[in-house]
Amino acid sequence: NTYYLGFQFEHEILKHLPVRKAIAHAIHRKAIIQHLYHGAAIEASSILLPSDPFFSPALSQVPYQPELARKWLDAAGFREKKQADGSLG
Repeated sequence: NTYYLGFQFEHEILKHLPVRKAIAHAIHRKAIIQHLYHGAAIEASSILLPSDPFFSPALSQVPYQPELARKWLDAAGFREKKQADGSLG
């Protein structure tokens, strides 16, 4: 089975490329595989299997980089604000 996250490009927030890039960098795929699938899965860079003739090995995986995700959100105008308790929200 293949699981993927699709975006509705017409959505007011998701139509902005920096937001979609931020989401991609905020997903910790290795943790999902470890905790939800007990390590019995592999990360994919495409919805196509490597055995598919249209699969491209040139596609790279988007690395988990939460700090870069925050920068992309900042670039899109979605800045984190400190709450009264000091947490971000």
